[in-house]
Amino acid sequence: MKNVKAAIEQCRKALESCPHDAGTVSVMCTLCLGDGTLFAWDVAYCKFLSVDCPRCDQAKDNDVPEVCPCLEHFSKEIIEHAIEGKEDSYPSLSQAVSWIRPPDKLGTTLNGAAAEEQLQKLRAWAEEHKEITIPHPKAALILDLIDHGMIAFATVPGTGLVLRAKSAKEEFSRFIADLNRSYKHDDSTILTMLCFAYGVVSWKFDPVELHR
Repeated sequence: MKNVKAAIEQCRKALESCPHDAGTVSVMCTLCLGDGTLFAWDVAYCKFLSVDCPRCDQAKDNDVPEVCPCLEHFSKEIIEHAIEGKEDSYPSLSQAVSWIRPPDKLGTTLNGAAAEEQLQKLRAWAEEHKEITIPHPKAALILDLIDHGMIAFATVPGTGLVLRAKSAKEEFSRFIADLNRSYKHDDSTILTMLCFAYGVVSWKFDPVELHR
C-alpha cells in the first residue's frame, strides 16, 4: 500500500511539471490509424460496414490524446488515482487513460554497457536489413528510435532479451508520416509498429522474429 501511495504521489508531481498538454500528446489513433473510419461486421446483413471511429470523433486531423512520456511508465490505475476528483481539469488525460492497453511484461531493464552492447547489435541488424526502395518497416523504425535514444532493453523470464520503445509516441507519428511518403505499408504492419512505439508490446531481440 505504501508503494502504491508513493507511486500516486510521484505521478501527481510528474503531472504538475509536465511540459505537454496536461499529461497528453496528440498522436495517431490506435484504432483507425488516422483514417477516421473502421470496418465492422454487420451480423444481420452479413457484410462489412464502414463506421466512424469512436476515438476520432471531432478530433483534429484524426489525432487523439495519448498519455505523454512523463506519465507513460505509470499504470492506468495509478494515473486514475492521481487525477481522482480532478477529472474535469484533465479531460484529455481521462480520455487517454480510458483507452490504455495493458502493456507487455516489462522485465528488468538493461543499463550502461550491457544496454550499449545490445544497442550496437540491434543497429547492425537494422542497418543490414533496411531496404532502399521499400523500407523494411521494423528496421526503419528501429533505426529511427535508436537515433533518438528511444530504445531500451529488458530481460523477461521465459522470453529472454526484448527491446521496447520509450517515450516514442510523438516520434512515431513523425516517422510514419515520412515513411508513408516513400511507401505506405498495410494497416496490419502499421498497427504492429504503432503498438511497439506506443509501448503496448515489446519485441523479442531475435533476428528471425524481427525480420517477419
